[in-house]
Amino acid sequence: MAAPYFFLFNNQGVLIGDPIQMQWNAITRTATYALTGQTAGNKVSFLVNVALEAGKVLFTERVVYT
Repeated sequence: MAAPYFFLFNNQGVLIGDPIQMQWNAITRTATYALTGQTAGNKVSFLVNVALEAGKVLFTERVVYT
């Protein structure tokens, strides 16, 4: 599996910038990305794209976090 990508959206659901490659740990099978520049109480909407074997791609559902 390749490193996942993080997609960040604004409040209107529009993609902000380019997808960001996350850090991938193959041993623990976890992906991480530190989101900076946010203020307390701000809504963050994102999803993650993961490239799987045999050319398959998985997108998570869009997550909204405050």
